[in-house]
Amino acid sequence: MSNKSYKINPCNACKKNYDIKDINNINQCWYDTLGAYEGGTLNDFRNRPEASNCDKCVIESKLAMGRDLCEFRLTAYPSWIQSPHYFPGFLESEGSVDKAVEMCIEACETNTYPGECKRNCKIDSDAVESVENFLINSKFENNNILKNDYI
Repeated sequence: MSNKSYKINPCNACKKNYDIKDINNINQCWYDTLGAYEGGTLNDFRNRPEASNCDKCVIESKLAMGRDLCEFRLTAYPSWIQSPHYFPGFLESEGSVDKAVEMCIEACETNTYPGECKRNCKIDSDAVESVENFLINSKFENNNILKNDYI
């Protein structure tokens, strides 16, 4: 995802939608959200940088509960997703969070579980963080000013 104009932060999205002390829902939420963006199985995406962001979220949740980090261990949850996560696909094709949310909500109308589907749209869209992409102007690449060390 490094070449995209966005990155994902499942931890922030889950904290926006669940009480930080609700550790089981926070844990399930970030596994489901990360899985929606990364696809595949837990083993496929567990070592990605976004997963360490999620580990941080669970630690924050444990501390908010007043629990010792060693005494309370959570395991990886299997994803029991009953309704699809449409948002990541729409974001990929449209390149706009607002447009992807609109399309996602519309797609949920015909889903068996429209409420859960729309909640997935919200959480998945809350996980998106913008990344600045700066382009180098080719006119300046060969300019001597850039080659000189003025700093």
